[in-house]
Amino acid sequence: MILCLLISVNHQLVAQAKIKFIAHKLSIDTLYEGELAPVKFIFQNIGDSNLIVSAVNSSCGCTVPKYDKKIIPPQAFDTILATYNTVGHLGYVNKLVQVESNASNGSQDLYIEGYAFPYEKNLRLYYSSSTGEVIYHLDKNKNIIYTIGKSNYNRPPDISLVLFQEDNSKGSFVLNKEELEAKGITLRIMKQTNSTVNIDYVKATSLELTKEYTYIVQFTLADKKNTFINATINGKKCKIFFNFNE
Repeated sequence: MILCLLISVNHQLVAQAKIKFIAHKLSIDTLYEGELAPVKFIFQNIGDSNLIVSAVNSSCGCTVPKYDKKIIPPQAFDTILATYNTVGHLGYVNKLVQVESNASNGSQDLYIEGYAFPYEKNLRLYYSSSTGEVIYHLDKNKNIIYTIGKSNYNRPPDISLVLFQEDNSKGSFVLNKEELEAKGITLRIMKQTNSTVNIDYVKATSLELTKEYTYIVQFTLADKKNTFINATINGKKCKIFFNFNE
């Protein structure tokens, strides 16, 4: 009986969780600036005790990992989701996601790899907001999508699209004034000389984009309801969506 107790205690002492990922590096291939790249890292508990993932952290604010802490029994599988946002991050992508757990083989380093291109050749798109939480991304058709979360401010949302031409080529950005008015969207366009801090206000809804200027196109929405407007960027038509998620 004593021998059986010793064997049982010894088994409890050596029983450990062990984590194994199907792949430590996943490719997002090629994206355009503004596209979101969700990736799934699949793992298995190959140990003989329950696995608990305690933390998932990324090396950059552009990469958002998501995982619900829970118990993973021996031999069971689970997934860690990480989403890379290419806004403001062009070129070669190599982002680190670090996983902490009670596994006997310690913390695990995961990588998201790929390449991000400009929205259009030499044209950069950014955004800014005074509304609180806003997620900006593109869909596969290069439509611009703003997802607007709950605001801490008691005023209509202001969303700004920032346009900057990176070389000596010329671009264009065109909106429909009548459509903006019909949908209750107030437009304000600021033009800043890149060599100074001077800002001019522009009344036109048709802009020529050059290297000398950055344009801040600000949309103020009268109502917190989902809507979209049409735009033309470098001669190509697209839509700008304003989606509320409160």
